[in-house]
Amino acid sequence: MPMYLKRDTIRLLEASVESISLAVAALGLPRRYESREPASENSIAIGLAGVSAELAMSAIIVQAKGEQALRFPSNFYKTGSHIVDDFRLLITSQIPK
Repeated sequence: MPMYLKRDTIRLLEASVESISLAVAALGLPRRYESREPASENSIAIGLAGVSAELAMSAIIVQAKGEQALRFPSNFYKTGSHIVDDFRLLITSQIPK
């Protein structure tokens, strides 16, 4: 019997795909104004790509451990760095789910 994706996993994966799609679209749009700082020209697209990666990692964590794994015991949501740390632990665990 195949293992199906959880509804929350699908929601997070779809949000990840949408944000990377927005990042690609932002890169293709003409600039409305000239930036004072050239290093910040693609900052919006880079931020959306980072959000997309975080959402994809969250989806994998939710599929393996459940929705509650994205929250602290105090019921606050984990930050991006905590998601990355949890993802690393999940990937490097001896017996992955």
